[in-house]
Amino acid sequence: MDQPRVMEFWLDGPFDPALNLQPPEAAGRWVATAGPLGQRVLDTFDQRLLKAGWLLAIEEGTEGRVCVLQDSTGQRWERAWPGADPRSWRELESVFPVPLAERIDVRALLPLLELRGERRIWRQEDSGGGTVLTLVIEDLTARYGELERPLQARLRVISGDHRRPFRACVADCRDRADLRIVAETRYAEAVRLLGPDWPETAFRLPVLPEPRQRADSAVRTVLLALLRTIRLNEPGVIAATDTEFLHDYRVAVRRARSILGQTQGVFPDNATERLRQGLASLAQATSEARDFDVFLLALDGMEAGLPAPLRGALAPLRERVTAQTADCQRRLLDHLKTDRHRRFLDAWERYLERPAPAKPRAPLALTQIDELVGRRIWKLYRRLRREGKAIGPDSPPEHLHELRKTAKKLRYQMEMFQSLFPPDDLRPLLRRLKALQVSLGDYQDLSVQSGHLRDMAGVLREQQAPTDALLSVGALIGQLLARETALRGECSEQFAEFAAGKARRGFRRLFRGESGQAPRRRH
Repeated sequence: MDQPRVMEFWLDGPFDPALNLQPPEAAGRWVATAGPLGQRVLDTFDQRLLKAGWLLAIEEGTEGRVCVLQDSTGQRWERAWPGADPRSWRELESVFPVPLAERIDVRALLPLLELRGERRIWRQEDSGGGTVLTLVIEDLTARYGELERPLQARLRVISGDHRRPFRACVADCRDRADLRIVAETRYAEAVRLLGPDWPETAFRLPVLPEPRQRADSAVRTVLLALLRTIRLNEPGVIAATDTEFLHDYRVAVRRARSILGQTQGVFPDNATERLRQGLASLAQATSEARDFDVFLLALDGMEAGLPAPLRGALAPLRERVTAQTADCQRRLLDHLKTDRHRRFLDAWERYLERPAPAKPRAPLALTQIDELVGRRIWKLYRRLRREGKAIGPDSPPEHLHELRKTAKKLRYQMEMFQSLFPPDDLRPLLRRLKALQVSLGDYQDLSVQSGHLRDMAGVLREQQAPTDALLSVGALIGQLLARETALRGECSEQFAEFAAGKARRGFRRLFRGESGQAPRRRH
């Protein structure tokens, strides 16, 4: 049988299908059931399914334990789910006929919200016992922590073995004044009703209200947004529920370091140095753990590319990488749990939340933020072009790594202060820069991973690992070296496009001004 069709309506008053609807074609008797209903809504920490307009929930009711998936069009699937709650898209890919990998990616699925209440079901059966139509009414309350919000009752119409009764019932419902078509999932409705009590879990770019704002005040706003992201992700890093907490945490640290480094002179030297040292310590603590997270995630793809006889021989390597990852994670957690780390974050927050001084000592504190950022972006762009042009076919990988670091600094400045510049002018430049940075980042990841493999090959040899395991590691190193060569050519192509006349004119016009023309700002 085809997937049942579903239509949902807001229900504004009492409703009984036997009394309130015209009997559909092929009508038979109504069989009514009722009982309690509970749902655990699952989503990623950064709420990717919510943003896509989807709902994923584990439902427990009179019909047993069910996994429910609803997409943004209202299409709904229900599958029996006897086991533990799913934690990744891989557990769902063979169950639902929709691509969830692109929605969830590597993030873990977590229970974010509970829905509790009652469900009433009416099934209309034909003379042969087949289902003509199913009507479901749910009265639910959303629970988030100690908060509760009653949700509006809904009527769900589900097609049975006959399509025409479904169409007739939907048409009848559309004609009723007390029924309105629903355009959001229960999840979205609950979040809407929770309003400001629902936590924001994803980083939001700061919006600076005034391009001519004094620099010390504007930089405070940006650094506070990054500090909030660090605090937001730290519990997930400590719990190790998924690797993306550490990724988002590390990106926020890198952004903060970059902003601080590019705005020297905005804060007094002693304050800048304290922030710089604390961020450097945090960056060092997270670096190795993130490298091994990426390596472990990439290992499955590497193994799939091996010759068939060598697949499955990587168990000793995987054990070693897993152990190394755990060691790095323990060292990171030791750092995050220290009093020194907590004192640093608290002191950073206190300093940034202070009002900007009326008579600042820092030489660039009163500079207009758009002018300061524009100058720094133009300087970084020129440096990036200079470094890139100096790289040739025989340049060592370290030179590409330095180019990548400059590209990241430039991107962070453009992203974090993008509200200062016209979006139509900024977006194409950011798009080109991101493409270059992605290629350089992939190249760097391969270089780091091949270095790890060489180190581990030596350890496995000392441990007298099986010959096939050593051969597999050698084959992986060969794979990575071949991909490095291909990516190096891609990096050269991306840089040539980024450094071309059109991009250079765009940077010059937007951040420096061309032919005496003032730089374009959002005044």
